[in-house]
Amino acid sequence: MSEPRRDPRWALRPHARRVLTWLRSLPEAEVLLLLGVVAAAVAFGAALGFAKLTESVWRGDEDSTWDAHVHRWVVQHRTPWLSDLFRALTKLGNPGVVVVVTAVAVVVLLVVHRPRLAAFMVASTCGAALLVASVKALVGRPRPASIDRLVTVSGPAFPSGHAAQSIACYGALAVVIVWLVRSPLLRAAAAVGAVALGVLVGASRAYLGVHWPSDVVAGWFLAIAWLSGLVVAFVADDLIRRRRAGPGSARLG
Repeated sequence: MSEPRRDPRWALRPHARRVLTWLRSLPEAEVLLLLGVVAAAVAFGAALGFAKLTESVWRGDEDSTWDAHVHRWVVQHRTPWLSDLFRALTKLGNPGVVVVVTAVAVVVLLVVHRPRLAAFMVASTCGAALLVASVKALVGRPRPASIDRLVTVSGPAFPSGHAAQSIACYGALAVVIVWLVRSPLLRAAAAVGAVALGVLVGASRAYLGVHWPSDVVAGWFLAIAWLSGLVVAFVADDLIRRRRAGPGSARLG
């Protein structure tokens, strides 16, 4: 008689529990160091992806790749309800909304005496905006044809500012929440929420026909690289401050 097949998800759970137990057993400084290493690797990978996409667009290779094909497929498969949904979702990446979210977060952080985290929020959103504006001016890629657009836009296409700012703003907000709260559930919710918003806002730009898909992916890569680099800098600064403060120092931020 053959043995019943085991669900692979159950087989992974003991391993996941062991990893979590190991992480919890590490001193906080070592956890921070591990976080910094992971963030540095993510920053490097995202920067490399952005560089490759930028090179491809600069050479004019995008029309011979997946870009135009995906754009045509999306335009041909639009539905009224999905168009209304993405018109609403895309507003979460508008500059005005990003500024308001960042300003509210900064005020709250200053009120609770977390100036370094407030500076982190400002650096993430403002830095991403400056990077996007600089690359747009340098590359000058035209947007898709106006007949394919469902909203009115202007300016160069590459990279997508909405895609970048949704990661830079909501991703930074998630990092702040993860840094401040102890609840694993709240930390997971913040991380999942930031990823979901970044994906949906970026996807809305391609769906609405105002960006090529590679514009969106490049915006994600650029913001992830920038945000991860800031995390590395923040963690390094925190470790230096802890070392100067000595063992048993309170959590910084």
